[in-house]
This record gives sequence, structure tokens and C-alpha cells, in this order.
Amino acid sequence: AYSFYIWSNGSTTQSIYANSTNTFLVTVTDIHGCTGSASQVVTVNPSPTATIDTSGPTSFCQGGSVNLDVTAANNYHWNTGASTEIITATVTGVYYVTISNGFNCSAVTSQVVTVSANPVPVIFDNGDTTFCTGGSVDLNSGVYASYNWSTTSTLETITVNSSGTYIVTVTNAGGCTGSASRIVTVNPNPVPSITPSTSTTFCQGGSVFLNVGIYTTYL
Repeated sequence: AYSFYIWSNGSTTQSIYANSTNTFLVTVTDIHGCTGSASQVVTVNPSPTATIDTSGPTSFCQGGSVNLDVTAANNYHWNTGASTEIITATVTGVYYVTISNGFNCSAVTSQVVTVSANPVPVIFDNGDTTFCTGGSVDLNSGVYASYNWSTTSTLETITVNSSGTYIVTVTNAGGCTGSASRIVTVNPNPVPSITPSTSTTFCQGGSVFLNVGIYTTYL
């Protein structure tokens, strides 16, 4: 133990707290009044500054993605397990990354990514989607913010009277889209023709056989 301590930073305690790069010199005096000195070099290496740049919006619809590019460093460790400077995010979550520089000093940063689900529309009808010429059916896609049918209609419900595959793309309030389709079959009406077996003009007491062809029912 010594009686007195004089540090180069002016402190007179036995121990000092060093948190900056410097050469710290101390002169000590023992109980006999004799003195001695010692020095210690302290080096504080700089820590990196971690920031994430994105390739686009971090809130998007299902099926989209965004690239997360962290500050250039010597090493990278993402909570996804990736060890690259850039990762591609496709699901909702908080993406953390720890980077370290050549002094093995590290920094942490994070980025929130929000992925909204796409709507899954279902087309409803008010009747059979297979019918005869002259009929029709209403197709309803449900309640959404906007609609775009393959017929170019932008209404929630359309009325169709011809065969085809009808496709609707809907957009919800979050701007995400989804599609559905429905097949409509319109069967042509029969065009019967009556074929007489003989002349349809004859004397009382005669007859003629009338054949209309092969169909399901007759009246």
C-alpha cells in the first residue's frame, strides 16, 4: 500500500476508471516519502455504427419482398441465421443484425417488416351456372375495396349470359389483391325439325307419321 497517488488525469485515488485512449501515468509515495512512477497505455477501439437500408417499402402484400442491407462490416449475424450483408425478407417479423469490425467491436440494429395477407375471394352465384340460351346468372365476388372482372366490369356483381371463364381480381383496404374464377356454361336450345312419313295433305281417313327426332322429352 502507498500513502499518496497522483495520476496524470489529476486523480489521487488508488484506482481510476479509464474509458478513453491514452497513456495513464501514476506517481505513488510510500510511508517513507519515497516515490515511484508507472504508466499504462489504454486503447479504446471504435465501435461500428449499424444502420439498415431497404430496397423498398417494409410493409407490403404477401408475395412481395424487401432487401435489408446493413452497414458494411467484417462480420454479420442476423437472427435469421444469415451471415451476409444483405438479406431478403418475405415474412412479417423484426429482423435483428449484429455487425462487428476489424477490432471485434460490435453494434446491433433492427428493422420491422410487415407482410399483409392477400384476400381470397369466392364467387357466389344466384342460381345454376349451367343453363340454356336465354338465361343468365349473377356472379358476386364479395365485399372488397375494388373489383376488376375479365369482362372489364368494376362492380361487385355482374350478370352473365354466355359461356366462359369469368375471372375477378379484388383489392382490399390494404391494397392487397387476390383472384377467383367461375366457369359458366350456356347450352344451346334445340332446333327441332318435324319429318313427315308421307305427304301432310291427304283425304279424310288417312294419316301421316310425324317424327321430331331424338330428344329427352316431348310435349
